[in-house]
Amino acid sequence: MKTEKKISGCYHMCPFFATDADGMKCGHPYWIGKRSFDNMIITQQNSRYGKIPEKCPLRDDELIITYTLDDDKGV
Repeated sequence: MKTEKKISGCYHMCPFFATDADGMKCGHPYWIGKRSFDNMIITQQNSRYGKIPEKCPLRDDELIITYTLDDDKGV
């Protein structure tokens, strides 16, 4: 089964939008292993009204996530 999700904006419209004590950040897997704060690409100006930050990883490449069951958790 294939499910496609179109992201029409950042902020709470994107499943990767996150916040912490430092501010708004992008939780896309692209940022794993990058420098601290590199994922802080979201500002008030580019987070609302259907805007998407220029450095959004989804601009350059789609993300495919595969869900599988853990064989060790079988019945």
